[in-house]
Amino acid sequence: MKNISVVSATYNRAELLDNALYTYSRQALLGGLTWEYILVDDMSTDNTKEVAIKWASKIPLVYVTSEELGLPKKPGEWRDGCTLRNRASTLSNAEFLILTHPEILSLRTPCSGCTPRAWAWEKNACG
Repeated sequence: MKNISVVSATYNRAELLDNALYTYSRQALLGGLTWEYILVDDMSTDNTKEVAIKWASKIPLVYVTSEELGLPKKPGEWRDGCTLRNRASTLSNAEFLILTHPEILSLRTPCSGCTPRAWAWEKNACG
């Protein structure tokens, strides 16, 4: 069982996703906590899947499409990611869920005072 599941939904945000996954790869958990990143792709047409595949060998990443979650997308449809994140969170058996967006924690350079301690990440998470 994982301690933390970070759950995110994306659609055609490959560059932001790449930045976010880079940032998560730099995290160090306190006290031996374990985590996973559950990503639901809302049928992106850019290189989102390739970005996810690249990072799956570097972080504990679960990649799933909205279609695989039983939420197929109609062509041209825009939708909020809340339903997707909620459905994807059912894949988790972690003690804690963090529902977020790929835009969150996407800094590639060291940042001063970046200490998201509420998530149990170590102080030097961004650098």
